[in-house]
Amino acid sequence: MYKKRNIVFAVSGIMLLLLAGCDNEDTKPKDAASVSASVQSGNWQIKPGKLSSADSEDIKADLALLNPVINKSNSENSRLLAEINKVKNDPDKVKEILLKNFENQSATEGEIMGLTFKSGEVQEIRTQMISNIMLAKRMYDVVKKPDFDLTKPGDEFKQLSAQSFQMQQQIGMALDKLNQEYL
Repeated sequence: MYKKRNIVFAVSGIMLLLLAGCDNEDTKPKDAASVSASVQSGNWQIKPGKLSSADSEDIKADLALLNPVINKSNSENSRLLAEINKVKNDPDKVKEILLKNFENQSATEGEIMGLTFKSGEVQEIRTQMISNIMLAKRMYDVVKKPDFDLTKPGDEFKQLSAQSFQMQQQIGMALDKLNQEYL
């Protein structure tokens, strides 16, 4: 029973991370080399304060760009969660699914970074999402270690999961607020 509970905790932490996320730390990636080479456009590096503020047309247009990317990612994550629930008693299969999902996050990262926004409000959400993707990459590094045990994920993994959960709560509330107010 204890082993199953640890697997559920670890899987829950990972899936929470993958659904969305943000933080209040520096929102730029730590180095330019970590940015996907496929990102050829977009203004993700521009600070939100350099863009429009409280411009409803800009916010609506930006949400129209961002929401489909988020919805697509959330659909894929829901599918993977269902797949994980089918094999939840097999830590090796769960780990395999998680590793595939972490790799798929690169596509989402490229899509998010490739968007060009006009509003500071949506730009802030995007930069927070990028921070969460960087956190996902750190979790990926932990999970792919040969000695990683999903039944005993360790303190680093637990801390990253907790940080991710907090980030997701923040981004979810901010995005919901903008969607309710402007769409």
